[in-house]
Amino acid sequence: MDIDLLEKLIIFQKNKNNFMEILSYFNPKIKYLSYKLKYSEAETDLIIFLYELIAKIKLYKFVSSADALRYIKRCLRNQAIKLSYKVNRDKNFLIFNSDHESLESFNENNSINDYSDVFFNDLISSLKPR
Repeated sequence: MDIDLLEKLIIFQKNKNNFMEILSYFNPKIKYLSYKLKYSEAETDLIIFLYELIAKIKLYKFVSSADALRYIKRCLRNQAIKLSYKVNRDKNFLIFNSDHESLESFNENNSINDYSDVFFNDLISSLKPR
């Protein structure tokens, strides 16, 4: 006899031994979302989120396993969207920092340097047209 998802979630909240069984329900969704996120730690981040979500979820609010399955999949999707925003924000921040460091090095090297014009032209050529 196969135990349904809701019963497995209840067992997990009591002793936290059957996470791998629960993960098998959500593994295709996690794989798909991590593929869409396109960064190497996405799958790990989503699995950790799933573990934390299942540990704190209030299971008495669900009538059936289908309700719990739908809710957890929606939470995984929302977490993937948050991770996507965070990764994109971090990429923009890193680009800004690297440009800022380039400008700082330009200011430091500006004193009587034969290559300052070359460095300046290189910076200008890396700018994107509007």
